[in-house]
Amino acid sequence: MTHNHLSPSERYQIQAWLEQDLSKCQIALRLGRHRSTIYRELTRCEGAYNAQRAQSHRSGCALRCAANAPRYTPAVWKHVRKAMTQSYWSPQQIAGRAQFTASLAPACSSPDMPSMQTIYAWAARVWPKRDDRPLRRARPNRRCKTGPLSVFGWARSVQPIAQRPLQVRQRLQVGHWEIDTMMGMRGGYKARLLVCVERSSRYTRLVLLDNGLPETTAVAVHQRLLGDARWPVLSITTDRGSEFAKLHTVVEHERLYVCDAQRPNQRGTNENTIGLIRQFIPKGEPLSLQTPASIARIERLLNSRPRACLGFKTPAEVLSGLRNQCRDSN
Repeated sequence: MTHNHLSPSERYQIQAWLEQDLSKCQIALRLGRHRSTIYRELTRCEGAYNAQRAQSHRSGCALRCAANAPRYTPAVWKHVRKAMTQSYWSPQQIAGRAQFTASLAPACSSPDMPSMQTIYAWAARVWPKRDDRPLRRARPNRRCKTGPLSVFGWARSVQPIAQRPLQVRQRLQVGHWEIDTMMGMRGGYKARLLVCVERSSRYTRLVLLDNGLPETTAVAVHQRLLGDARWPVLSITTDRGSEFAKLHTVVEHERLYVCDAQRPNQRGTNENTIGLIRQFIPKGEPLSLQTPASIARIERLLNSRPRACLGFKTPAEVLSGLRNQCRDSN
């Protein structure tokens, strides 16, 4: 659909015919316009209609319109395409990161970056088919119907999530983790992906598991999370899945918490991170196709991706800053 705005001559004719007491419908017929166009034009002008004032208002709107904004250089769009296709950044992350970088060094001359809405419009023109766009929600989410979660006996002996200290809930301290496992194809003890997320920085650790046995998960948590001195582990929060039944053998009781039954929203950070991973590993795709190298690449992309909740800093930057603060305070 095309939209033709009223020309200056038409506006002066409207003013002249209004002075001759012609009705709005008569003016629309003489101009060959719909009567709604005349009604909207007169509604925008308070008091008596003035063609010159109406044309000035229209010119100001045209200057503010994004369609008439200065075009960005090919180098800018090349950077946007690379960020979307190789780093898997969203338009919001691209625009927000550019603003954050400019705020750090305002004196440095850097090309202006398009806004989030402009990048979305550009992506729609470059990839006309929605499924071809490198966006996280470009494909419909096909939810699998599952039965209610079972309450396993091991969870009754673990501290409930309501007993977590205040600094854990408010993300005031680094070292509090949420963990869960992500499945590819459902059924049995097939390969799973252990997803560990630090609550304050959103820093993510991914471990590819051969199966979903409790012993395998406990060993992976002990070796890849607890055994790494690069970050503290003050507490771990899990769901009631059977894969965590042996976690109490490697984590002290006072550091282990479990959420309530059928309440995944209590680990919202963990669930949101799994949704981000689905951009690389869609539901139904077997994890046997993944390798430790491919999982390490996904982990690196997530930790180097700017987040709006972090002021468009990356999780790696935030974790490094929080660790330095803890070291200085000690």
